[in-house]
This record gives sequence, C-alpha cells and structure tokens, in this order.
Amino acid sequence: MNSFNWTDAAIFIALFLGIRVAFIWLATKAFIAMIPDGDVCPLCDAYTLPIARDGWWRMLGPRFRRSWCLGCGWEGVLRRSAAPQLLDPDVPLAPRRWKKSVLR
Repeated sequence: MNSFNWTDAAIFIALFLGIRVAFIWLATKAFIAMIPDGDVCPLCDAYTLPIARDGWWRMLGPRFRRSWCLGCGWEGVLRRSAAPQLLDPDVPLAPRRWKKSVLR
C-alpha cells in the first residue's frame, strides 16, 4: 500500500529549497570575502584610481568600487576602505563656506 502524503512532499521541498538557499548565501558571502579591501592593486600593490560606476556596476552598491591600477593596468572591483579618499568620485564634497565680506 502506498502511503504518500502531501505533507511529506512539502517537507521535502522546503528542506531542498532551504539547502539551496543556504548554499547560495554561503557562496555569495565567500565570494564577497575574497574581494580585496582598500585602495591598492592586488597584483602589484600600487595605488589604484576609482572608475565611474556606469551601467550594471551600480548594482554592486556603495560598498564596492571599480578601480584601475596605475602600475600594471589591472582593472577590477575593490571593497571600499573605512576612510574615504579624495579622488573617489562617489564621495560628496561639502561646499566651502565663505565668510560674508562687507564691501564699504
């Protein structure tokens, strides 16, 4: 006699989907952890310049930046360091406050 129950199928599907979601989440976390942090090239340790994030690069969010190496020409993605750099195009610069001068 076949004792198939839809509850058993729902448990199997939920468990299967849960394992898949957990695997994708862990793989994404591991990939993000492999992206270098800071402003130096991962190949030659030279300073990198930020590149404007046009197109699909905006999907990465503000935690990442496109960079180009001055030394070896490497182009890729770096995680932003804790201190914003002056040359970073995504850092808004505060307007300079001028003292009001009285012309006499």
